[in-house]
Amino acid sequence: MSAVFGTYKQGRIELDEPVDWPDGMRVEVLRADEYGLPEKDWPKTPEELAAWAAEVDALEPLEITPDDEAEIAAAREAVRGVTP
Repeated sequence: MSAVFGTYKQGRIELDEPVDWPDGMRVEVLRADEYGLPEKDWPKTPEELAAWAAEVDALEPLEITPDDEAEIAAAREAVRGVTP
């Protein structure tokens, strides 16, 4: 499990479900209403869903060169201290 949700109350985060993370583990907390598209704005009708799918289909594919892959692998190793 890598992502969980919770509620901010009186200066603390109360998670919605238990986790098996060790005490003292560092975490990153992002506001749900500032991450991605707010749920209220998600496409709901068949027409909205079709328009969203057309936008996604129109995106150019991401091309990653072997040099890019090597750079990404080196960055991961530097951050994690392990080879992916």
